[in-house]
Amino acid sequence: MHAGIESEHSPMGGDEVEHNSRLEPLIIQYLCVPVLERIPRSVAPNTLSLFNHLVCWLVFMLAAWSQSAPWGLRSAILGLAAFGVFSTMLLDCLDGMQARRTQQASKLGELVDHGLDTINVPLLGSSLALALQVEGWPLVLVAVATSAVYHAQLVVFHESGRFVHGSTSGTEGQLLVSAAFLVLAATFFFFPAEARWLRAATYASIAVFLVIDLRVCLFYYARLSRFPWGHLFFLTVASGFGLLYLLGTIGAVSLLLLVTLASFRLSGGYVLRTLIGRPWNGLDLSAVAALLCVFAGGQLDLHAAPLDLSTLSVIGASFLLVARALWELTRELPLLRQGRRAAAVPRAAV
Repeated sequence: MHAGIESEHSPMGGDEVEHNSRLEPLIIQYLCVPVLERIPRSVAPNTLSLFNHLVCWLVFMLAAWSQSAPWGLRSAILGLAAFGVFSTMLLDCLDGMQARRTQQASKLGELVDHGLDTINVPLLGSSLALALQVEGWPLVLVAVATSAVYHAQLVVFHESGRFVHGSTSGTEGQLLVSAAFLVLAATFFFFPAEARWLRAATYASIAVFLVIDLRVCLFYYARLSRFPWGHLFFLTVASGFGLLYLLGTIGAVSLLLLVTLASFRLSGGYVLRTLIGRPWNGLDLSAVAALLCVFAGGQLDLHAAPLDLSTLSVIGASFLLVARALWELTRELPLLRQGRRAAAVPRAAV
């Protein structure tokens, strides 16, 4: 397939983007461009990125609410979530398009765009898992696989300096998730969620999504010149949280939030180091400390502690991951404010 390459974030030739999708250009041409023409030039690209981020959290909360909502209301909630995911698809394209249109592209804006996506991507995958009302191993697989795809994409970004979209792009993924929410809204309106055939169809749908995720991950693995130890580290941390969930140490929402915040710290680290032109191996002790914190809290909670130490440990681990990411961002902020992004990190230094 022919790969189109364009400069996505910098009109002066900053961030090169390689497209390998046939559908995404059509979405941009027939949906995004008409919407972009109606957005005032005074709207900052980062405003669109931040609004997109808020919509992703709203979709996550709607999906969590749908699990306990009564018949009828559940379908309405899922329909609203479908609209939310569709909106995030548009906003995810529009922020970069607005930056090029108004000539406001910058390294800081690029960080906001890709950095927030380290949260947005796993949030949307987690939202679909909550809406499907899956639990156990399927939930863990969805949480880990969704965040792993974007992490692999950022490892390639760090090594090559080009933001490469797979044959199934993020835009197409958001469109699929939006369609899935619509199908769920209609299905739960006409059929009981406990129907045996519906559960079978749910797990079959999850299997399809996992196959797509695996296919995209393999696409990125093939583009790496050396073994991605940082990616393996991320998979280990995310799977560790998954294991604690399977052992009953944490609940489903805690699992999804912890994997999302681990993505923010570890995937976000690749975004930051790429933009400032510094090598990074993807390893971080704060992620290990967060995992051990949740494990210790669960073990102490088993001994009838007077406080809910399991919940406190999840809060502490979340704070640690976010604080570590923000501390590094604050430290490197002066470099981010310096015009264009640095050259790609040499392969030997990754």
